Amino acid sequence: SFVAKNMNAASEQIHTASVYVRKQSSKVSGEAKAGMKKAGDELDQLGQGVQAGTVKSEAELKQTFAKVNHQMATCWHQTAAASKEAGKNANAELKKAGASLSASAKWSGRKLNEGAQSTVDAIKQAGKATSDHVKAGGEAVDKWFKNLGEGIKDLGDGL
Repeated sequence: SFVAKNMNAASEQIHTASVYVRKQSSKVSGEAKAGMKKAGDELDQLGQGVQAGTVKSEAELKQTFAKVNHQMATCWHQTAAASKEAGKNANAELKKAGASLSASAKWSGRKLNEGAQSTVDAIKQAGKATSDHVKAGGEAVDKWFKNLGEGIKDLGDGL
């Protein structure tokens, strides 16, 4: 909608996304809640800027989307850490962290480091397998956790 210069529709879509992101704050661990809310607030500010005409370029949109997805990846990674520490299965949180990290890379026009990309791919495959009641082993999850953490840091350094 933004590219088509329909600022009202673009602003509405961004607002809808901000509401979704804020709702995710109820699903992340305590320390990640504020970060998820902050990501939703950033989207709201972007939507208001689009509505007011102060957001002039597609690059500005992409940069904000990259930052928001990076923040979401960080929050899901923190939540996975809390689940793992509590002895719970962290696969779902790691999958969400991977998806958000992948989206951040896409919006920023950057590639994930090799470890993070292979982990995102492995998590996707495990996600398909878990629907067939196959679970990833603890060693694999530990590796995913480490690689995603490094990927989040690496990508964040450039945003």
